[in-house]
Amino acid sequence: MRFRALTPATLPDLVTLFEPDRECAGCWCQFFVLPGRDFGAGWGAVNRSRLAEQVEAEAEPLGLLAYRGDRPVGWCATGPRSRYRRLARSPVLRGVPDVGALLVPCFFVAVADRGDGVADALLGEVLARAGDRPVEGIPRAGGDRRPPADAYLGTERLFARHGFTVLDRPLATRVVMRHDT
Repeated sequence: MRFRALTPATLPDLVTLFEPDRECAGCWCQFFVLPGRDFGAGWGAVNRSRLAEQVEAEAEPLGLLAYRGDRPVGWCATGPRSRYRRLARSPVLRGVPDVGALLVPCFFVAVADRGDGVADALLGEVLARAGDRPVEGIPRAGGDRRPPADAYLGTERLFARHGFTVLDRPLATRVVMRHDT
């Protein structure tokens, strides 16, 4: 598996990965970025355009793509917490101070490649690229088995395997974890 940051040059690969999926082809990684009303009103093409604009405007990549050969098989959004404005205001992160960590709010793996270690590899690559910067995640609490609609956050076990520790359990279904490098 190899990895590439999301840039204008790799954006077509993300489109290839997301378009067949009903949820991703509407979200376009805007759920944690936009207020709920704007997110819902932009479902689909508008959110896709917003993502393309963000890819052009942001100095720090919006995430990483995983490839098998030339085929994109997975995606991991990552960036400073301040990028994810909706999430930063939510009860999930309210009790956790912002220490300038990279946040990993979501993953997506192509249907044919699920259960094959893609999310695991993506999280490892985020850590490898983070340098001395801490990395945070907001995975689902508890066990590994999740329906695809819930798996996008990652799981507590996935993050724990990479040395993340629990900072907070703001909801019964959610845990905030950090890896201090």
